[in-house]
Amino acid sequence: MSTKTHQCSALLVVTVLLPFWVGCGPDTPESRAKQRQYEKELDDEVEVSRVAKVAVKQCLKWPLDASFDWFPSVTFNAGRTAAEVKGTVAAKNSFGASLTHEYSVLLVRDREAWEVDVVAIGNTIVYKRPETQVPTPTKVTSKQKPKRPVVKVKAEVESRTWTDASGEYQIEAEFVNMTAGKVKLKKVDGTTVTLPIDKLSDEDREWIKKRSRQ
Repeated sequence: MSTKTHQCSALLVVTVLLPFWVGCGPDTPESRAKQRQYEKELDDEVEVSRVAKVAVKQCLKWPLDASFDWFPSVTFNAGRTAAEVKGTVAAKNSFGASLTHEYSVLLVRDREAWEVDVVAIGNTIVYKRPETQVPTPTKVTSKQKPKRPVVKVKAEVESRTWTDASGEYQIEAEFVNMTAGKVKLKKVDGTTVTLPIDKLSDEDREWIKKRSRQ
């Protein structure tokens, strides 16, 4: 048998038995866990590549005409909470000429989603995620303490029932003042009346005397 025949026979054996050697390993919890971990890592790689391409497109002048390489380079950190995607993109410039640029996208994992942190095309950073500004509490000194608004409370209007000397007539009004033996009263409707003090009842005149002394 010739050497060429031996080589063909060996190749046939390897081709036939290779799927069995690769796919017929022992089915253990450890092997299943490794398989799930591998699938998860592959899903992460596909997802960060997709997010990176979308981010690069959004930074291009003519995104619809852009074409990317098939297999970008994806690198994760130890905790797989951050990733860097590197590749090339062919896109038109401002003059309509199609040029190929290298790009680099840094991503960070925010809970279950990947967020774009930095996008660089060529040697230029074209996007950087704005930092979240957390207000720093400042100590308020005594001079900086806001003054409490001063609320002036209007004194309650002292309205009472006034009776004439005969006791037949009454009026609800507020005492305004007394001048030259005449009393000025303000009724609830806002109008004022002026009456001689001797036209009021003894109780009303006594009330006015006490009010005058106060």
